[in-house]
Amino acid sequence: MNRRSATVTKAVLSGLGWGALSFAVSVPVRAGLYDERMLSGGNISTFAVVTTAATAATWYGINHRHTRTTD
Repeated sequence: MNRRSATVTKAVLSGLGWGALSFAVSVPVRAGLYDERMLSGGNISTFAVVTTAATAATWYGINHRHTRTTD
């Protein structure tokens, strides 16, 4: 696996991990506050937004770290 593939894999897995964690927290909170079901639109939206943001942040962090110039 080359460096770019490894970076993409790491970013996607990190994003999915954070998305799963946010979903696990969101389900009981939204169920308690709003009486929503597990696969409600709010919970799915939370998963999608957090997964996308975490993937992008991880990608940026890895890419930024490897492309910095040293003075």
